Amino acid sequence: MKLDINKPAPSLSSLASSLYNKYPVKAANFSPEATGSKYDSYYTQLKARVNGITHYLVDNYDALVKLYSGEQHKVWVKGSTEGQGYYIPNITLTKAMLGTLTHTMRIEAKHNRLVHKPKYLQGKKFDMVTWYAEHTACGYAACLIGSHILTGKLFPFMLATLLEEKTFYSTSYKLSPRYKLSSYELLNINSIAEAVVDSMYYAMGNSLSNSTYNFSYVNRNKRITNASLLTDKQLATLPFLNKHNVSAADAYQYLNLLHTKVLAPSNYYRYLFKAGA
Repeated sequence: MKLDINKPAPSLSSLASSLYNKYPVKAANFSPEATGSKYDSYYTQLKARVNGITHYLVDNYDALVKLYSGEQHKVWVKGSTEGQGYYIPNITLTKAMLGTLTHTMRIEAKHNRLVHKPKYLQGKKFDMVTWYAEHTACGYAACLIGSHILTGKLFPFMLATLLEEKTFYSTSYKLSPRYKLSSYELLNINSIAEAVVDSMYYAMGNSLSNSTYNFSYVNRNKRITNASLLTDKQLATLPFLNKHNVSAADAYQYLNLLHTKVLAPSNYYRYLFKAGA
């Protein structure tokens, strides 16, 4: 699939869906103790998806940079009170990330258990603090980020990792597109989680991104308070921001609020920098 920069940019959800359909991941029968065909099947599928997305991103690097980065994606979101607001470096990526995270948490909340996961984790309760287990191939976490990683729906995060301008020790040596994505190809949940968190920071900024995944509800509350996006009542009553033991339903409620209302197009305007400013 080659992107045409002379045509309107396709939605990130449509690009992601086509790649997910091309490289399906079915983890239902996999567990950390699995051997043989069960282990090989899950690992092979996950590896194929990550490699497939990587190849697509690298092959379309120039077009992706032109279509999904730059000034047109920067916005200023209106704050909860007059005169306040929050700068989002890339609203297109931010909406895509929050959309896919919200979907994952909606499914988790509906069944009140980790339904996207292998049998080893099915029935486990959602947990923002405790990691259930690790595995050398991919590992398993129970937090919001870990739960989502296990779905294999990594496209917007990998795209953000690709688009972020990084240098290696010196500004004169830029990292290659393939090298930027190497953390995902390791298929280790620690490296992928770090890459996902870094990609969210790049797209959303520190306060908004940290409020979604920080293990401490105190810190989650503090971060989103700094962003000035929620009302005092929301800050004081949303369970995700005020409880130690939060549920997937609590996470879904918070993410859905951000995705559908706080970051609704009517709440922000394009933030265009002037040359020399």
